[in-house]
Amino acid sequence: MSKFYNYSVNNTLLISMQKPDATLVAGYTSWQRNFDRHVMKGEKGIKLLAPAPYKDMVEQEKLDPKPQKPIMDADGKPVMETVEVVRQAFKVVGVFEVSQIDGKELPDIMVDKLTGDVEHYDDLFGVLKEISPVPVEFEKIESGAHGYYNTVEKRIAIDEGMSEMQNIKTLIHEIAHAKLHAIEPGEKIAPEDRKHRRTKEVETESVAYTVCQHYGLETSDYYFGYIAGWSSDKDTKKLKGSLETIRNTASDMIESIDEKLKLLVAEKEQSTEKDLLPIYTQTGSYAHEHGELDQYRQSKNENIACKEAIEKAISDNFDGMHLSPDAVKPVIESFGEERVAFVLASTIQVKDWDGRLSQSNKDWAASVPTLAEINPETT
Repeated sequence: MSKFYNYSVNNTLLISMQKPDATLVAGYTSWQRNFDRHVMKGEKGIKLLAPAPYKDMVEQEKLDPKPQKPIMDADGKPVMETVEVVRQAFKVVGVFEVSQIDGKELPDIMVDKLTGDVEHYDDLFGVLKEISPVPVEFEKIESGAHGYYNTVEKRIAIDEGMSEMQNIKTLIHEIAHAKLHAIEPGEKIAPEDRKHRRTKEVETESVAYTVCQHYGLETSDYYFGYIAGWSSDKDTKKLKGSLETIRNTASDMIESIDEKLKLLVAEKEQSTEKDLLPIYTQTGSYAHEHGELDQYRQSKNENIACKEAIEKAISDNFDGMHLSPDAVKPVIESFGEERVAFVLASTIQVKDWDGRLSQSNKDWAASVPTLAEINPETT
């Protein structure tokens, strides 16, 4: 469900039964039209059920609009009328998993996986607070609980002093509680609609697990052994009812989080583009002659700062054999791809004699426009 949150429970089960290792699926034409990819020869599709409603004409009693009672004729018999109704039906369709497809490289269509102490913790925590239906606050919880949803005060409390990962997971769990089991003041719940506490907890925990799993958050501490005991006295209809509740709630949360995160990323990109200092590619002599010394000095200082940031990123992320991919992102965010490439290319051009640099790197550096007169101080 964490992978196919926008599919129905039935179709999620069908995917799992036919291809348990499936990750991304789409229809034959969808792969072509949306991703410029094609199903490989001989591949068989995963069979799913798709809605196929159809219209039908039926004869039924004509109702008086206000009392909603049948209209009678002079003989006291119900007046009949022919109306068009939509019949619900389904048809079998085929979808194909990404491993069955060949062609253009897929774009990054998912939010980056979140690992460790949760990368961009402030952003994610802020987004979760935005989608929460009730206010969120930190407090010292003496009972030992990580958090709770107060149904009377309509608020979520998170225990103080926990790790970033635990804060995120606890908030997801309590938002699920607030969405699933909130009761409005004065609201009357029919006995048949009241859910046993264990059912509520299973649904809440399952929603939290699904959302965390979708974003790659650590889920090894979730324990689902008790689900077997909880489900032993439930019939299929009740179990599917809970699954639908879990799917709908998890899907709603994932879509809301994705939407907010994408907006946040777009805003940051726009802000970064506005704040980046333009690269000045002319020499100091040229700048002096044309009254552009301020631009030259500002750009030079930014080059030096970029160089120092690159050196620090390497120092912090190089284990002697490998450089972590995490080293790149903060430098790019601070200085932009163009300046980072400019500084790296200038460095390689200055050190063209160094045999430790590969020829492919030297060829790349030669293709990047740099200063007309490279100053070793900036490289």
